[in-house]
Amino acid sequence: MKFSKILKDYTDLESSAVDRIVLREDCVEIQFKTSKHVYKYDIKDENWGNSLQECLDNKESLGKFLNNSIKQGNLELISKILP
Repeated sequence: MKFSKILKDYTDLESSAVDRIVLREDCVEIQFKTSKHVYKYDIKDENWGNSLQECLDNKESLGKFLNNSIKQGNLELISKILP
C-alpha cells in the first residue's frame, strides 16, 4: 500500500471528538476519540485544508466542522482502517 505525502499532522487537538487529523496530498485521515478506527476521506473541496486551519486557529468546534464537511459533500469516506 502506497501512502501520499503528509502535508500536516494535527495531534494534541483541543477537541472532545477528534484525536488526530493527518492531512495528505490526496486525502485526510481522521481518528475520533470514540473509535479505534482511522477514517480516510477523499477531499472534494480544494480549499478544505485552509478551512480546517481557520477552524483550528479560531478555536471553533472541530467536530462540528468535520460533520458539516461530510454532510456538505466536501469529504467523502474512502475507507475505515483499524491501525
